[in-house]
Amino acid sequence: MPREIPQSTFDAAWSVLQSEGVYILHKRDLVIPNPDLGVVSSVVGVRKVRQAYQKFQIFNDFLHMYPIADRFNKDHHARVAWSGVMSKKIGSTVFQRLYEGRNQLRLNILSAPVLALINLCGLINESKQPNVIERLNGIEQQISKVFEGYHPVTNQYDGKKYGDRELEEKLQVVQFMEDRCIDILNVFV
Repeated sequence: MPREIPQSTFDAAWSVLQSEGVYILHKRDLVIPNPDLGVVSSVVGVRKVRQAYQKFQIFNDFLHMYPIADRFNKDHHARVAWSGVMSKKIGSTVFQRLYEGRNQLRLNILSAPVLALINLCGLINESKQPNVIERLNGIEQQISKVFEGYHPVTNQYDGKKYGDRELEEKLQVVQFMEDRCIDILNVFV
């Protein structure tokens, strides 16, 4: 379990980040459903409930994060250099928790719910719940269309790097993923 960081440390670090041009974009009000244990158990089986809830936690975590922007726009190299400086200035753990690990605009954060959905579908393949499988496959197909053409090795997305996309485009993808996470959780309500 990670060591708790005092609120005063977070407040001071956030103040430093804000002075460096970091800001939180508008976050929509979301109604986040809670999966029902009985439904989950009937869909994945009693032995896989814990694994399913681990996937639900990933969706929940993503829904509780924020889109955090900075002054670098599309200059990824400058952001990387700045990140190293900030990690030293405010501490790598604090920087990770405040900026890198909670920023929905980061591609690795954005991909976590996608991987969780794939793993969740793997838990229920043997299920006799065709309606659930059909609903999750439908959500997975919607997500696939948004990420169609993305190649993780080259970070190319339909010929354009994710980092080269406009902030508004990235925010639309984040909101789309929030909606899909809610859809997934609603399958188990």
